[in-house]
Amino acid sequence: MNITSILLDGLELADKKDYYFHFSGTWDFEKDVTTNDTFNDGSTFVRSKNKPKTLSLEGFILRDDETLQTKLNAVLSTNRMKTIIINRQYRAQVELTSRGSSADDSRSITIALTMPEPYWYSQKPDSVELGTTYSTGVIFGNNHNVVFGENHGVIFGTSTGAAGIVTNLGNVDAYPIITIVGECSGILIKNETTGESIQISATLELGDTLIIDCSAGTNSTRGIYLNGISTLTTKTTVGWIHCIPGRNAFSFARYSLENKKHCTVQLHSRWI
Repeated sequence: MNITSILLDGLELADKKDYYFHFSGTWDFEKDVTTNDTFNDGSTFVRSKNKPKTLSLEGFILRDDETLQTKLNAVLSTNRMKTIIINRQYRAQVELTSRGSSADDSRSITIALTMPEPYWYSQKPDSVELGTTYSTGVIFGNNHNVVFGENHGVIFGTSTGAAGIVTNLGNVDAYPIITIVGECSGILIKNETTGESIQISATLELGDTLIIDCSAGTNSTRGIYLNGISTLTTKTTVGWIHCIPGRNAFSFARYSLENKKHCTVQLHSRWI
């Protein structure tokens, strides 16, 4: 890969004006292998796990300007995870493990970084809006004196929007974040490609926002959140939804008297 941009917490390190750094270890990985001893000599394979990834940034501060030194150190010295983005396309969370300078030139610098979660994510997500809508018609529901059929309504026109596609451009499984807004109930979201589904028992009122976070990894925020408050008990199905590399077909069902798309599925592709 030809790396033309390296943003570390917003500081550009490959602009060839103030800084010129290059990477090593971007796509490298290492595994821990877990085994069980056997009665005879040797052991049996049980599973493996991708270890944290180590990156090396080597380069130069191109101008003899001490403010460039202090600006770089200010970004590197923070005691928290930092966001690194390469080519404005691939994003990861890293932490500094060392920063060193050449004995002959303090502007020649080597930086060691660790990615606790050894995956790159797409900077921009793929997304699709879901929810059956109708080009024309009137919807009658419960407490509106008219009930026809299992969908409780009279509809004229073509229905669209119940299903859609999100694409995982990466080479490993990725995990969607699903946002549903009220008013609606009887919520069911399904990845038709994998067969996984999530059903929610809550009734969302006007202005309510439900987030189904299926994320996985070191700093995962996986959970169900209603207006920012964890509400895992509203989930009535076992398991979560993941997206395999390639196209993933999603469907969304709910009951509502509103003729709008209530659901948005967002997916950041993931690479190892």
